[in-house]
Amino acid sequence: MISVRRLGDSDWQIYRDLQLASLTEAPDAAWLTYDEAERRSEADWRDNLAGRAQFAALLDDIPVGTAGGWVQESPECPELISMWVAPQARGKGAGDVLVRAVLEWASSAGCRAVGLWVLDGNEPAERLYRRHGFRRTGRRQVMPRDASLVEVEMVVALDAAAASSA
Repeated sequence: MISVRRLGDSDWQIYRDLQLASLTEAPDAAWLTYDEAERRSEADWRDNLAGRAQFAALLDDIPVGTAGGWVQESPECPELISMWVAPQARGKGAGDVLVRAVLEWASSAGCRAVGLWVLDGNEPAERLYRRHGFRRTGRRQVMPRDASLVEVEMVVALDAAAASSA
C-alpha cells in the first residue's frame, strides 16, 4: 500500500537517497548531476529540505518516490519540483499520492495555482500531471547543463486540481 509523509530536516538521509536514486535512474530529468548531489554535505541536504515542502511516497514503509513544493517566483504559484518514483513503484499510485500531497500543501498555504517544468516528451509524467488538472502554458526552457534537453511548463489552478481529484 502506498502512503505519503512530509520530510523534515531529520529525514535528510531519506531525501538524499531518493535524490541519488532518481539521478541514477533518470539523470536527464534534473538540473543537478549525480556527482554534484553526491558531494553535498549533511548540512546541504538539511538546508535544502528547510526551504521546501518535500514528501516521500512509501510502499510498505519503504521510500519509493519523492516530490516537493517550492516557492520560487510567486508565493501565489509555487512549483512542484524533484518529482520521481522508483520503477518498482510506478503504476501503483505513488505518483498520484505525491502530486496530491504537493497540491494539498499549496492549497493549505493559500496558493492559487501550482506550476512545474517537465522534460518535453516525457509522456508518462505529463499523463500523471494532466490527471491532476495541469495544462501546458506554452513556455519552454532549455536545461542549463544540457542545451539539447527542453522542459515545458505546466500549471494547474488549485480549484481545478480539487475538481480533478474528486
